[in-house]
Amino acid sequence: MKHAAKLVLPLLITASGSALAQDSLAPHVHGEALLQVVLDGQELVVNLNSPAFNLLGFERAPETDEEQALVENLDTNMRDPQFWLELPSAANCALSRVSLGQHVETTKQGELHEHEHEHEHEHEDDQKILSEHRDLAFEYHFLCADPDQLDQAQVKLFKHFPALTGLHAEIIGDSQSLQELNAANPVLRMP
Repeated sequence: MKHAAKLVLPLLITASGSALAQDSLAPHVHGEALLQVVLDGQELVVNLNSPAFNLLGFERAPETDEEQALVENLDTNMRDPQFWLELPSAANCALSRVSLGQHVETTKQGELHEHEHEHEHEHEDDQKILSEHRDLAFEYHFLCADPDQLDQAQVKLFKHFPALTGLHAEIIGDSQSLQELNAANPVLRMP
């Protein structure tokens, strides 16, 4: 089954590459997020995709200093996966790369406008925005000295983000597993 992980890992990385194309992986549902975990040999890749509402309380661009501070605080906290994910120390996993991105879908006066970014920017036009959906994406790469010790991980997202009520987890290692996590069940089990 490790060969399956070698085939799926590039697919997940490609699908998640630039800002993790959330719309192709899961529907935009407030309260829910998608966690994808792939263990291939000593490499562990963790992708988290969530509507911005779950983590910030809003999906549009920040409009106040307080909202901008929330965005900056989230950016700082999520760059350190230990903020929300506790891996077994015995696995001796070292973070090698972090990518943060977003996918924005905006409806303006009956038009659909989509694009993916590594940063935010504004469009200079006179069209009225009717709705905006912003998905946030986080990708972490680890190198684990003892991957056999990766039997589970504690997910602390529910403690930090009360608007998040469910996490759909897709795990690929020696075998595959689908798990539903929540505040009462925050432990991710490796297959």
